[in-house]
Amino acid sequence: MKMAPAPLGVWFIALVSCGAYAFLGWWLTAVPPSISSDDARHFAAGLTRFSILDFSPHFPGYPAFIALGRLVREVVPDSVAALTLTSTIMAMLMPPAAALVAWRWTCSPLAAVFGFALGLTQPLLPYLALSGLSGSTGILFLLMFFALLPAEVNATQRRFGKGVWLFAAGISLGLSACARPSLGPILLASFGPLLFHRLRAAVVVGSGVLVVALPALLVIFALEGSNYIHEGVRFLEGHLYGWGNTAFSDRSGTSWVGSLNTFPALYVLLAVPSMVAVWRAFSPPLPLREQALGAAFLAGLVWTAFFQNPENLRHLAPILSLGGIVIAISAGRSGVGAGAAVVVLVIGGAIGVTNANVEARQIAPLSQAARVIDKAPGEPIVFTRRGVFYLREALSRARVYDLAFPATAMAALSPEPRLLFRLSRTPIKGCQPYRILLGRTFGEPSLHLYRTELSGADPECLAALRTT
Repeated sequence: MKMAPAPLGVWFIALVSCGAYAFLGWWLTAVPPSISSDDARHFAAGLTRFSILDFSPHFPGYPAFIALGRLVREVVPDSVAALTLTSTIMAMLMPPAAALVAWRWTCSPLAAVFGFALGLTQPLLPYLALSGLSGSTGILFLLMFFALLPAEVNATQRRFGKGVWLFAAGISLGLSACARPSLGPILLASFGPLLFHRLRAAVVVGSGVLVVALPALLVIFALEGSNYIHEGVRFLEGHLYGWGNTAFSDRSGTSWVGSLNTFPALYVLLAVPSMVAVWRAFSPPLPLREQALGAAFLAGLVWTAFFQNPENLRHLAPILSLGGIVIAISAGRSGVGAGAAVVVLVIGGAIGVTNANVEARQIAPLSQAARVIDKAPGEPIVFTRRGVFYLREALSRARVYDLAFPATAMAALSPEPRLLFRLSRTPIKGCQPYRILLGRTFGEPSLHLYRTELSGADPECLAALRTT
């Protein structure tokens, strides 16, 4: 494919993006490492002792992410710092990986630059980096899968070379599954077109997946035995019907409509790549790997809408990342795609910049809450749905109760004078927050911290703190 000359505007976007990339990397490394959630606490524990039944980490184990974290921990002795550095490195590799996909698919400097810029301005990127979670690692390996897929998987020439690329793509897909298993439906959808149209190529890719996934499963079963299956059933039931707040849960929590209404610009970031994907789908002939990308993007929309918790915006990250690839590739082929890329680039960058505490460089809201509560006198009571495991470890004097089990929490109250703290992601009607602990980046939820004396507290506020 002949490479088209790059216009001046492309080099300007590239220069600005490189400067922003350097600044983001500097800022992320300047933020103090801290625990942002119970999931991050579980991962940090898994860097020293791997036990899924002991939530080190939680099911299904995330072996690829834990392995990478342990490699980093050889250099950074502190588990929390090693965990944050791992997720930060993987997140910072996502924009170059997006550029690589766009370049390999189009050989267009415009597509590559837009791939890098859209990956960089994906508004959830800083949160993925600082969260200490496996999202950035899973998405990175998914992007590498698309980068490694050859253009024509049924080519008769250089068959051995094509097979090597397909096998490497399968390894990357397996690493993505082992780093972020919740991407499973997206990974299956990206594999689907190969399975239906190029069975021989699908076998090669599947072999690469098994090379990674099979040893990981064997190691986990060797450590946990059949209890791993029982824990999986418990975890999936809890995620779908209990604490997960999915479309199948009885819990009255935030919906995806409510979350998106809070940030209406997200509708644009989801709608534009969707329209571009549909437009490309009806512009035959559509190459097989573009079919795989479109299937993965659409599967991500459905999977996220029905099976992911809308209280955590980070679940939108795979869709936004794949959507950026869709637009970048289209930008290298048409003026319509380039226009869509500019729109998404501006909106994504504006969301990220306006929702980041660039000067604060503070620790995560959950860790801030732990510090505040730890300074309180006596043995305070803490009611929360967030960070139960972490707070129980971090607070030696406090009694922490999970409001997912309200009866136990209510039984802990007594008429004697005692200090009560309540952590909530949303304001509680009738109560004045003691502190509002702001998230550091877009997508990281802020926490409302309430403090009251049980004796003499406002009855309406106390009832709200107990039940909402």
